[in-house]
Amino acid sequence: MNNYLLWTVVALNVIDVISTYLAIKQYGGREANPIVKWLMDRLGLIGGIIAIKAAALSPLFLIPFPDWLLGVLIGWYLFVAVNNVSHIIQKR
Repeated sequence: MNNYLLWTVVALNVIDVISTYLAIKQYGGREANPIVKWLMDRLGLIGGIIAIKAAALSPLFLIPFPDWLLGVLIGWYLFVAVNNVSHIIQKR
């Protein structure tokens, strides 16, 4: 497993957390993922985000993932981060 790929996934998740928080809290956005929305409704905005990220990221540090799968995750979280930021820019 390539550590650069792993930490890229983590960095993109940090961007996702920050942009999700800003989009919802400051710009009136809404969470599109029904599972994350359900967690946010029960644990609060920050609690829901932290819970889903802990569940999503912890396996990356416990199980060796092949590089191709980390690449897929990078693509997905890059899409999510860009989507969040574009919504923030549109709301400004």
